[in-house]
Amino acid sequence: MIGLYHSVKCLPHYLKKDKVIIRLGFQSSVEIDMDNIKSVKKAKESEFGVKIPKSTYYSLLKIDTPDFELLLKEPTMMRSSYSNNKYIDTVIFRADEADKMIEEIKYFINR
Repeated sequence: MIGLYHSVKCLPHYLKKDKVIIRLGFQSSVEIDMDNIKSVKKAKESEFGVKIPKSTYYSLLKIDTPDFELLLKEPTMMRSSYSNNKYIDTVIFRADEADKMIEEIKYFINR
């Protein structure tokens, strides 16, 4: 548990040229082409006991509150260290500098 917590701190989300990389430590990650992002919006707080759809990548610890939701045009492969790779069409995440990251994503998709 401590290893997962430290990997979340040491492996942050980031932007790379025309891609967004969203990770949950060493546990899972998704690499999204900026052209594949349909929209960005403020994420709703998750309700206790409500199941997350299988096509959604929930990239945060259950004790955190999500910041943003990315809706994708085409499903993208989410990679997991537990070999539960799957195609997702929504990404919910939290970021340290969320406003800055979202501004850059919106700038790219609106150009």
